Amino acid sequence: MRARAAVLAVALLAALPLADAASAQSVDPPVQSRFGAVRVIFTDIGPPLTGDFGSVLRLSATIVNDTPEPQTRVRWRLRIGPQVNTRAGLTTTFAEQGPSAVLWHDDEQVVDVLPAGASHQVYLSLPLDRLEEFSTPSGPAIFPIRFEVTHRLETTIATADTFLIWFPGQQPTLRLGWVVAITDAPARDASGALRGDDLAKSTAPGGRLDAVLSSLERGEALAGAKLPLTLAVDAELVESVNAMAKERGPAGSATATSWLDRLKALASRHPVIALPYADPDVVALVRAGLTADLTASFGRARDHTAGLDALLGITAIEDIAWPVDEFVDSATVDRLADNGIHAVLLDRQSLRKVVDRAYTTTAAAEINTGANPLTAIVPDAPVTSLAIDMATGGQGFAVARQRLLAETAVIQQQLPYEARDVFVRFARDWQPADPEAAAALLALPVTTPWLTGTTVPDAIARPARADDRATIPRYPGAARRAELAGDALVAGNRLRGELTSFGTILADSEPPPPGATTADRTNAQTAANLIRDKIRQGVDALAWSESAHWRRDPAAAAALRSAVRDMLTGLRGQVSVAINTVRLTSTSGPLPVTLLNRLGTPVRVRLTLQSQRLGLKFGKVRESIVAAARSATQPGSTSVEVPFEAQTVGKFPVDAQLSTVDDLKLGPPSRITVSTTAYGRLALLVTGGAFVLLVLAALVRFVFRRRQGKRPEPPGDGFGGPGEGEGPGPETGSAEQPMASAATGP
Repeated sequence: MRARAAVLAVALLAALPLADAASAQSVDPPVQSRFGAVRVIFTDIGPPLTGDFGSVLRLSATIVNDTPEPQTRVRWRLRIGPQVNTRAGLTTTFAEQGPSAVLWHDDEQVVDVLPAGASHQVYLSLPLDRLEEFSTPSGPAIFPIRFEVTHRLETTIATADTFLIWFPGQQPTLRLGWVVAITDAPARDASGALRGDDLAKSTAPGGRLDAVLSSLERGEALAGAKLPLTLAVDAELVESVNAMAKERGPAGSATATSWLDRLKALASRHPVIALPYADPDVVALVRAGLTADLTASFGRARDHTAGLDALLGITAIEDIAWPVDEFVDSATVDRLADNGIHAVLLDRQSLRKVVDRAYTTTAAAEINTGANPLTAIVPDAPVTSLAIDMATGGQGFAVARQRLLAETAVIQQQLPYEARDVFVRFARDWQPADPEAAAALLALPVTTPWLTGTTVPDAIARPARADDRATIPRYPGAARRAELAGDALVAGNRLRGELTSFGTILADSEPPPPGATTADRTNAQTAANLIRDKIRQGVDALAWSESAHWRRDPAAAAALRSAVRDMLTGLRGQVSVAINTVRLTSTSGPLPVTLLNRLGTPVRVRLTLQSQRLGLKFGKVRESIVAAARSATQPGSTSVEVPFEAQTVGKFPVDAQLSTVDDLKLGPPSRITVSTTAYGRLALLVTGGAFVLLVLAALVRFVFRRRQGKRPEPPGDGFGGPGEGEGPGPETGSAEQPMASAATGP
């Protein structure tokens, strides 16, 4: 055993609640008060040592008296427990039995009085041949140890738990790699200008994005060219930093330029995954049916003239995806494959292994997706959590570092002769609290004897084991609830279509009107380009509103969409119909309508008229070109003649609707009034028919009276009645009655 070459590391594990509970059962409880307690803080431990059991372990710790009373006769000792062989055992060993055997104790090392609020530094130098009294492992071994502090009558007042790792020299087979995202919430508004100072602060010294690069740079300084790092970069962030360099004056320009130069240097030395533009909520887009938006986002990032390659001067990896939170459903996997993705970073819980193993499998697994097989790269969640704890630094740095080493040592020993990949992925909003601590973490695959490095492209290139296959299980409800709202995404998509449609009204490429000068044509072209820039900026802003970063701030995404809609509404309102009253004196013909354009460039529009009363019909109108505005107060105008047919007289309210050539309405319809004073053909037919009937009725009446006039009239006084003193005549023979009276008179 002594002849074996060995590597020794002491792993320091922060006192967990479970460990505290175990200590309370086995020893007297620590001295506590409402003001504090006695604490043990491991401050340093030498790097892994190469040698046999004759090597010497050196560590240091600080005993802190946070109680209001002085502590007397303070001593310390080191206990050791049974060997740990499993990852679960690393978590439970202190809660179950805990170290009990005394590994080291020196009665001569004592602090007579430790005043309240004071601390004492302890340095231990321990020959490791003492381990042979407790175990004679045939290979690497991990032991739990406990640093115990007592006072007065050997009462335990503080403990700290850790691991001691004995690792014989052998070829390392565990490959450890880091995946770091260089992305942030979109920092520009709908006009393309930077919103506030968040990005400037983040890239300035001490900011989050600055700390990320500082950690990576310092990690390179420790590990050299062997740093096993894979970057995932969002082109939108790089665009925003470029914009800051142009907008924020000399100071802002210097900060932005420096940060970009540092990122370019890192990107030139490590593989870079091109995240889809603006880092969208991939699953939410697919579930909302917006696969075209997803395709556009990938295309924007892969654009070799304006995408990540052009921005950083590299050749980015375009066939690896990293969805936010590493959760996907089967439909999203299919859509990723449709977009040329061959590998995707996924959470372990988003997969179901076809064959479960008792050991930690390699990070790569083949996803069974039928026609589109993909490789899943699954970061190790416990190792990731421990790595983030270590990168936090502070008083717990040494503890977290050695706890991580213990975890990787157990993984290595599960299959000591089979190479496997383990990845740690840092969250998109990772903010290293201590870049020096983060750098020490990143260098571990180079400075730890049982580890070596790996990258995501390397892991994908290796052939997968036959049993490393997985399926996509049911999409969890928690992941669904975390997505961006589908209706909001659909609204943004609809708005993008309206923006694109509005761009079709620009007619600056049409031949200029007669009399137009060169200056007129130049001004029109300039105005049209400004409008196109606004449309492009609006489309970009809508892409930014789909970013997964807005999961925690959906109001910011809504504000982007609202600003784009306001901008589009303002542009639509610049083209309108002159509101007036039109009087028609004929039954059909052209109706003159005046179109107004307040934009500085000619536009192509379509006019539709709709009467709100029966009796007035309009024909179709061809597309019309409306001249550019002459000034801010003098809009351009064009008169359009619309075929009409009036069927009656009166006033007709008519809605005049302008639209693009693909039927996007340019605002609400304008109301004009059309007054007709002439009858239409139907009205004339009806009136003529009525006149003919009237003439026929009069003619019948006249003929009837003429026939009545030919009959003899009865005698009378000339007024059609009997004369004075005469009685009524007989009903018959009345003409003979007077003659008879004359013959019989006296």
